Amino acid sequence: MRLIIYYYYEKERELYVAQKWAITPEEYSTRMFQAGFASVAAFAGSIVGVAIAGICGIGVTIPSLAVGFIWYLASRWLGRIVYEKAKAIL
Repeated sequence: MRLIIYYYYEKERELYVAQKWAITPEEYSTRMFQAGFASVAAFAGSIVGVAIAGICGIGVTIPSLAVGFIWYLASRWLGRIVYEKAKAIL
């Protein structure tokens, strides 16, 4: 929605971007890359959590959620770094 506001209101574009009502296309692509990267990492982390729980012989829910959430947070941060490096190379 914020990207639509960016394209629709040309005259007020800078004001809306400053007020966080709109988002630039560059920032949008960065955030979408981060979200996709983090989602894949969270899924992989959940699988690792299930494997750890299976090895330890405990319930799988808590380890799966914990490891998946930690990997999600770490990969959101890492996703921005990877995106900026790839953007600089290309």
